[in-house]
Amino acid sequence: MGSAEKILPTVGGGNAGLWWVGVKDSDLRVFDVVMRTPVGTTYNSFLVVSSEHAVLFETVKKPFVNEWLRNIKQALGSASLTHLVVNHTEPDHSGGVSTALAEFPEVSLVATKTALSFLEKQGVQFSGHKTVPVSDRESLTIGSLTLEFHVLPFIHWPDTMITYIPQLKTAITCDFLGSHFCSSTFTLFVEAPHSVDYWNAFKYYFDVIFAPYRLYAKKAVDRIKELDLALVCCSHGPLLKDEILTEGIAKYCLWATPVELERRVVIAFVSAYGFTESLATEIAKGLEAVKVPCKVFDLLKTDFSVVWEEFSHSKGLLLGTPTIERDALGPVWNFATALKPPEHGDRVLGCFGSYGWSGEALANIQQRLKQVRGANVPLEPFAANFALSTSDSSSAVIWGAQFGQAVLGITTTVQPSRPVVLIPKSSDGKTHRWRCKICGEIFIGIEPPETCPVCGASKEEWVIEDLASVTSVASAAVVSTVPPAVPDVEDLESVREKAKEKLKGWCGVYKMCDGDYSKLCQGQSYGRRLGFGGIGSGQSFHNNFLALQAVKLRMSVISLHAEPDCSYNFFGRRLALPVMGAPATGVTR
Repeated sequence: MGSAEKILPTVGGGNAGLWWVGVKDSDLRVFDVVMRTPVGTTYNSFLVVSSEHAVLFETVKKPFVNEWLRNIKQALGSASLTHLVVNHTEPDHSGGVSTALAEFPEVSLVATKTALSFLEKQGVQFSGHKTVPVSDRESLTIGSLTLEFHVLPFIHWPDTMITYIPQLKTAITCDFLGSHFCSSTFTLFVEAPHSVDYWNAFKYYFDVIFAPYRLYAKKAVDRIKELDLALVCCSHGPLLKDEILTEGIAKYCLWATPVELERRVVIAFVSAYGFTESLATEIAKGLEAVKVPCKVFDLLKTDFSVVWEEFSHSKGLLLGTPTIERDALGPVWNFATALKPPEHGDRVLGCFGSYGWSGEALANIQQRLKQVRGANVPLEPFAANFALSTSDSSSAVIWGAQFGQAVLGITTTVQPSRPVVLIPKSSDGKTHRWRCKICGEIFIGIEPPETCPVCGASKEEWVIEDLASVTSVASAAVVSTVPPAVPDVEDLESVREKAKEKLKGWCGVYKMCDGDYSKLCQGQSYGRRLGFGGIGSGQSFHNNFLALQAVKLRMSVISLHAEPDCSYNFFGRRLALPVMGAPATGVTR
């Protein structure tokens, strides 16, 4: 329980002046689900009273409306409330709007257009009341006072503005420069014995509320600096004046300045039996091999804040988790859900882990990482089954190197479309990168598979693509990024002549290659597939052929003349027509 407090006197005597008419909630321990409030908070509301008019700024959370209304009437005295200014419509600031409109029938409601829309959607009825939508840098004169409105979206909602009163050198800033700080001995201005606790609460408030909108917060700081300012009336916690105001603005200026990310990686994991921890160690070797520094943290042994602080300056993040009860473990989920698109959309993210018999954890975490809009998730998760084999370890090193190259901004030559395939242990202990000559599928292992899992090609159709064994960490991790030489462009006639020579002896029966499985060319020759019309049975090729046959052009012979643009941008290369040819035969290069 509190009462109204006069902050600044104004000309006119009596009740004239700037009043605090808010309420205290010192028992609150969790604010809006997402913030800890160990000493509670306040819901600040302000009233400027003059001989002619009274202007109310902000309201309070709905459960405290009655106490707030008593404070308003105490400060009003005989004055009439003529205007209610709502800087921001989050319910902890707008919970009393409907009450104010009902209690003061003559009041005009002042807010941004977005804020007025939000209030309507929250059930506020404007009927019978004048609404005054305001724009950025617009002014409103009320009696002897001038209200200047500075519309600054996303500090921290899109409806937000700051109101400045030049005659009082005062800015009503809503959440900006606020804090959840309401100790048992709370006063409107910070006293020296509480300054350390206050600044800790002040920083925590910035980290949760404004860090995700850092660029917008910087714009707000720059705007605040334009004002001749002696007092900031924020919506939570103590007000700011004198040295506290100067220091508070300086801190926001520092914190809101974009951080220069270092090209390093944080590996944060949990491990039930040491398998995922071993995987983290091997991945770290791959990062080190491409000269990307990394720090490895066990989330069960290291405080979250320590790991988060390290990540806040790092370009890359890898989360490691085993699968237990078909999901990732809590500490990893906590980290993943703490990632916010506005703040972390410039990061490189990935995940890895060991599993026993299902492995759903990585798919779940990967999906969350991809929800961080703007972030680069360059690789599919790396999954290992139980303890690491020799081939698992080598493959993890390669995967780590590839992730490191993504952090460096280098496009790797291998970006698997699925988790790296792991194969059983073998006696020689050497692992290679294999490529299927037929479809290009990549396989990491000591030996290629008996049949390609994509196209069904036999073991003989695989070639070693790496230049050396990947038993050595350094040789395993460095993936070549030198692009192949671009051959001289040949004219179409030369291409046709070469094609005729290469096709000689293969097909002279059918005028049209449609991939029909019943045709002779789809049979066997000397025990091997010829592959006409596509790999395997050719059914996909044939289906595509039939689908294209069904496409008809509807000719419009009478129309305005226009030059059609059929060009298409294909992986950075402009094609005059989006039609590309591909060999449908078993010809050699």
